[in-house]
Amino acid sequence: MTGSGPNNQKKNVWLGTLEAGLFMEKSVRLFPDDKKAGLLSFLVPLLLPLLWVYPLAVVPTQRMGDRGYFGLLSIHLPIEALVIAVFFPVLWYVTKFLNKTEHFWRTVVMCNFIGIAEFALMVPLLVMVMLGIHSWDEIYAMLIVVMFYQIALTGFVIAYSLNVPWQFAGGLAFMTMFIDQSVSKTVFFLMGIEQGALI
Repeated sequence: MTGSGPNNQKKNVWLGTLEAGLFMEKSVRLFPDDKKAGLLSFLVPLLLPLLWVYPLAVVPTQRMGDRGYFGLLSIHLPIEALVIAVFFPVLWYVTKFLNKTEHFWRTVVMCNFIGIAEFALMVPLLVMVMLGIHSWDEIYAMLIVVMFYQIALTGFVIAYSLNVPWQFAGGLAFMTMFIDQSVSKTVFFLMGIEQGALI
């Protein structure tokens, strides 16, 4: 990785996030590959809901209703934490099985930081909803596109950080969607949240 000081490392991570979001192979070398950086990177998926939950509070969806900002956070933060608690142990087992544990923490950092690229893609959609330009139902198709972008990006990260075939990485990426959907539906069921509504 280029740069050795803390400031250089931070710059490299932000540049790497941008390049990874554009599916650039060289982005892999910009991410740190140590346990401390990996553990700190978990702050990213746990802090991002503080941003994307706000539009859900401003313009309530049919499914979530008018629960308020902190009410929505009390639902989505546990979901994020549970997804992390399920997916990354599975990723560790996979890296151990493939004898690639030396790249595990770099993969963790990349998987967590690409959430920023995914959120950046959602920002224009969220702004349009908050401004009343479009409704949640009207942007639903674009949210599906963002979801597939997220899956493709996760597959890209796993493929190039672990140096495994795209087909294998793609399977793991789809597994993240399955975990996310399963955890979300379980939490929604336990909290009595409507399951029929799309959004």
